[in-house]
Amino acid sequence: MILNKREELMSIDKRLLRAPELADYIGTTTLNVYQMVSKRQIPFVKIGRSVRFDLRTIDSWIESQAVKVGDYK
Repeated sequence: MILNKREELMSIDKRLLRAPELADYIGTTTLNVYQMVSKRQIPFVKIGRSVRFDLRTIDSWIESQAVKVGDYK
């Protein structure tokens, strides 16, 4: 049985992701993740000089980015 990415990550009790792991999780490139961090477009956590991404916060961020039916300007 193939687990989806979130189930796979949660199965090892990993809450903070590195940029390459997040890129894989959200389906983009590592470079794009770092660009979003640089522009403050995605929530992140600094641990020393390292950037990490809280899986719970990322899931909430993804939900907040969803375009609702009928939403347009």
